[in-house]
Amino acid sequence: MWNHLKELYSRLTAHPTQYTTFTTEFDVEIDATQLDDVIGVGDKSERAQAVKGYKEESAPWKAAAGDAMSEVLEAGTGIETTKPDDVVICLLLDHSGSMRGTIETYACAVAEITADCWSQIGVRFEILGFTTSSWQGGASRKAWLAKYRPLYPGRLCDLLHVVYRTADSSQKGAPQSIHNMLRGDLLKENVDGEAILWAAERLRARPESQKILVVVSDGAPVDDSTLASNYPSILENHIRKVITELETGDEIEIAAIGLGYDVDRYYKHSIKVMKPEDLSETLPKFICNLISPPT
Repeated sequence: MWNHLKELYSRLTAHPTQYTTFTTEFDVEIDATQLDDVIGVGDKSERAQAVKGYKEESAPWKAAAGDAMSEVLEAGTGIETTKPDDVVICLLLDHSGSMRGTIETYACAVAEITADCWSQIGVRFEILGFTTSSWQGGASRKAWLAKYRPLYPGRLCDLLHVVYRTADSSQKGAPQSIHNMLRGDLLKENVDGEAILWAAERLRARPESQKILVVVSDGAPVDDSTLASNYPSILENHIRKVITELETGDEIEIAAIGLGYDVDRYYKHSIKVMKPEDLSETLPKFICNLISPPT
C-alpha cells in the first residue's frame, strides 16, 4: 500500500521537462481579412468607431515618427550599405487580452510606423499576429476532458495565428487589415514560444541571407488552460528556450519591442514603448539599425 502511494505521489508531483502540445488539431493560421470566419463578425459599428478613434489619436504620433524616421535615414545608420533585396524581416504582434486599451493603440501604431519605414528602405517584410481562437482552452481542452484528463497534457488551447502581410507582398506599408488588432474579440491568450517558432520557420523558408524577427509584446506568455493543467513555468521555460536558441544561432536575428513593459528579461536586444513620444524618439532609430549590416 505504501509503495503504491509513493508511486502515485511521484506521478502527481513529477512533470516532463520537454515542452509538448496536447493537440494541434484545432490550431488555425488565417489571413487577417478572413478573421470573421474564426472569431465571428462581432459588432461592426463598434469596430468602426474603434478604428476611427485610433486614427484620430495616432495621427500626431505617426506624423512625428515619420519626421524622426526621415532624420534617421538622412543621417545614415549603415543602411546605405545594405542590399535591400537580401533582407527579410518579420514583425510578430502579440494579441493578448492585456493589450486592450492604450497598449493596443501603441501596437497598431508601431506596426504602421515600422511598415512605412521598411517600405521606404525597400526591404521585404511580413506582419504576423498571434493569440488563441477562444478562452479557457477551447476545443483542445474539451478533447482533453473527453480523454479523462491525462496528467501534464502540455499546451492546452487552440492557437490562432494571423497573417496581415506576407513578405512577397508589393503593397507599401501596413494593410488596412492591421486594424483588426483593435478588435476586443480578437485579443485573448498568448503562447509566445510557439508563435516565435512559427514566425522563424516562415523566415527560414525565405531565400534572403539576412533574416530578422521583431516581436512586439506587452508581457509574459499566458494561457490559463495550459497553466492550470501543467507545471506553472511551462510557457515561461519554453519562450526562454526558443529565444535562447535563436539568439545563439546564426540564421535569424531576434529583437523585441516591449509595450508598457520591459521585455529585456527575455530578449537581449529590445526597447520599450511607454508613452507616445517613444514612437518618435526611440522606435525609428531602433528599427532602422536592425537592418544595418552586422559588424
